[in-house]
Amino acid sequence: MVDVYLDSSALVKRYVQEPGTPAVDSIFDRASQGGATIATSLWNLGEALGVLDYRRERRLLTEPDFHLAVQNLASEIVRLMRSGAMQVHPVRASLLVEAWTVVLAQHLYEADALQISTCHSSKSRALITSDERLRKASLALGLKAFDPEKQQDEIEELFEDQTADKNNQGSASFSKGNTAY
Repeated sequence: MVDVYLDSSALVKRYVQEPGTPAVDSIFDRASQGGATIATSLWNLGEALGVLDYRRERRLLTEPDFHLAVQNLASEIVRLMRSGAMQVHPVRASLLVEAWTVVLAQHLYEADALQISTCHSSKSRALITSDERLRKASLALGLKAFDPEKQQDEIEELFEDQTADKNNQGSASFSKGNTAY
């Protein structure tokens, strides 16, 4: 079972100092030491690059800082994937179709619904996002979801409870009314 799924808003915090960075750094540090597994979507890597480029274009990141952030993102993702501490899930048609149900049930944009579908598919224990609407929709569907800017302690507790959860492994089920995931 994967420990956490990071959406784009959480992923960027690893490579640009902003509120929530300490919580995301802690997740990556655990993964680097073999104490956690991270999942994300290939979609999120593209979105993260877009956010970094946006900040560079608006001079919120210097050119050297932009290149360093992109280099760090690429090298760390590859290193963690090779070690088995990170999974990058492709955007499959089946995930997009599954997301349609989430779009209609939670009134989300398809890209946000894709986060929920991919998190479910990855069997992650929790979704980490700074997008409040996505977090609330995830909770409404029965998924654990945390904001790294406001819930660092709760995120840390996920890993403290990890031993108990590994002894009682089971697949989470997400539901909303008659819609089950």
